[in-house]
Amino acid sequence: MKKLGIAGLVAFYLCVFPMVNLWALAITDVGGIDSFIASADLGNSGDATEEAWVESILGYDVDYMTSYDSFGSDWTLLDGESDVYAAELSGSPSHFLIKIGTGGTDLLSHYLFENNEDFTWAVVDFSDAGIDFAENNISISRISHVGEFGDLIEVTEPSSIALIILGTIGLMIQRRRFAVSKVR
Repeated sequence: MKKLGIAGLVAFYLCVFPMVNLWALAITDVGGIDSFIASADLGNSGDATEEAWVESILGYDVDYMTSYDSFGSDWTLLDGESDVYAAELSGSPSHFLIKIGTGGTDLLSHYLFENNEDFTWAVVDFSDAGIDFAENNISISRISHVGEFGDLIEVTEPSSIALIILGTIGLMIQRRRFAVSKVR
């Protein structure tokens, strides 16, 4: 009976709090921290304004891949960190921006980051960008949207290609030996 009561409490908790992450992400799960590049107050800007700003910072034309709403529940505080959050990206961009709702704060609205290591994740140390959630009395839920720029093409490692070539050569040699032994 006691086990049934505990199971009932666990089931109730899972039904009432479904949005709570039951696991913690570590920095090793999502790559390293992405590099903060610049910030600006662009206000209620559109895609064209954001793209022009990113191009002015980087000094070259970029492809604005996508822009999408982002919610606080999309972001996970990394295990053992105080202000490093991670969120999955929709593509594999070389750079991404985060727009933050700034109402009632002295914060800037747009923050540009260079994507490092695992390109499918945004890993942001908000203190690098000068954002202190406690000091500004805000939370991660202030993120309005994420914009992704410059899709990266994954390049196969040379060692992987070498292994494939060696394996193919080995199979060809084995097949030849088998054919010669059948003739004898």
